[in-house]
Amino acid sequence: MQRVNKESELKGIKINTKKTKVMVVSKRDHNQRMDIKLSSKDIEQVKDFTYLGSNISCDGRNDKEIRRRIAIANQSLEKIKKLITNSKISIDIRKRFVKCYVWSMLLY
Repeated sequence: MQRVNKESELKGIKINTKKTKVMVVSKRDHNQRMDIKLSSKDIEQVKDFTYLGSNISCDGRNDKEIRRRIAIANQSLEKIKKLITNSKISIDIRKRFVKCYVWSMLLY
């Protein structure tokens, strides 16, 4: 961190220590502690972190996001239930509906 800070300052960029956080991502040891200092100030260590709208936990999983996506996919499935159970529509078209409206929500 000191090296990144030094190079940043050479380019006229200052790292905001109040906004900077550190997180240890490990499947084994969730309570591992890191003492990282930047300009003699401690950097806060967090257990979970929001990055680009996704919440990432210290074990590398994102259970809340997965449950939310499954719920959205279920809602989409309920909306098109009449279409995909209609025997007058070919099975290929019904599969396309599921791929388009349900899978896209689940895998987004």
